[in-house]
Amino acid sequence: MKNKKVWHIHGALNNPNSIILGYEHYSGYLQSMRGYTTTGSQYSNESFNKPLTKRLKENDVGNSWIDDFFTKDVYVLGLSLDFVEIDLWWLLTFRERSRLTKKIKLQHEITYYIPDHFYGDPASKSKVDLLKSVGVKVNHEFGAVFKGNEEKYYLDIINDIYNKTNR
Repeated sequence: MKNKKVWHIHGALNNPNSIILGYEHYSGYLQSMRGYTTTGSQYSNESFNKPLTKRLKENDVGNSWIDDFFTKDVYVLGLSLDFVEIDLWWLLTFRERSRLTKKIKLQHEITYYIPDHFYGDPASKSKVDLLKSVGVKVNHEFGAVFKGNEEKYYLDIINDIYNKTNR
């Protein structure tokens, strides 16, 4: 899929030092994300020193995967999005709050793919409801084939994303 990016936001296996494991890592990462979005970060690139809201107005974005949550359609799959993933939940909440307060005009969607048997599971209801409350589209239409045929499940989703992004 040309012009598509896959971000391993919690680390990559081939770079073990990039993997986030504990609350200390998550807390530091969350602090960096919050600074990057709300007040600007202290990097040598001066455009990072401005809050995301200002950079969006100036069209000075595309420097981080965080920018993509505000400027592109984002598709999430293969991630359980447990509530301990506070960095992602904070970003989704910040995004929706910014939309509701009209600080940021959002024209793009975030879609979260979930297997149907999890979508219908009462244990997942709070997560699905919270995702919807922060503006995430929850897609479970491919989930029926998940059990016993995970490869087909993921290939079907990749094809769905491909079809949506190559119109």
